[in-house]
Formats: sequence, structure tokens, C-alpha cells
Amino acid sequence: MFLFQPIPQHVITRRQYSPTTLTKAYLAVREEHLSVYKASKVYKIPEQTLRDRVIGRISIDTTTTGRFPVFSLDEEEKLASYLQVMAKYGYGYIRQELCNIATDFAIQLRKRTKENSFTLNW
Repeated sequence: MFLFQPIPQHVITRRQYSPTTLTKAYLAVREEHLSVYKASKVYKIPEQTLRDRVIGRISIDTTTTGRFPVFSLDEEEKLASYLQVMAKYGYGYIRQELCNIATDFAIQLRKRTKENSFTLNW
């Protein structure tokens, strides 16, 4: 009789702490002179996450991960309305064309260069 163990799958863990806990740990390091290592253990926050906030590499107010958006909400609305107007005229764009249009718009706003264009992962 054989017992097969399931093969462990790669599990992506997300943040297990709240932004208020991160702020408390940050203040403990700054005001109470607690070490980053000790504060990370007490508040159950990854050490490097807390260290990045204390050093100033990442703002303490940052709660999202990833890059900042290239376009503001107003600029994004302009791009979306342009695409909707073009769709009414019968122009259907594929993803690569959409990236090219967005790149041209970003170049016009001086937020990107032609060498730093958007990719399909954008």
C-alpha cells in the first residue's frame, strides 16, 4: 500500500499585516529607538519592508505595491474617451496598437521617451 504525498504548489503569500501595524512599527523604531530587527519580530512585519521605510527608500504612506501610474486620472480619461470615439467610428485596435497609442500620448505629455515605450505587459 502506497501513500502518495501531494506535490507542494508554489503558494503566493500576501501581506499579513495592516498599514496601521506598519506605522506602529515605524514609530517604535523612530521614537522608541527599537531596532528594526526587534520591531519586525514584535509587529510581525518583514524586516526589509520596515527597513526600507525607516531608511527612506520607500515612503511610510505607501500601501500599494508595484510602480506608480504613468497617467493621472484625467489623462487616463482623455485616452479612454479618444479610444471610445474611435470605436464609434469603427476602428478596433489590437493590444499592440493600444500600447503604441498610449506611448505616443505619454511622449506628447513628456512622461516617456520613444525608447521607453509601453509593452504588452502594461
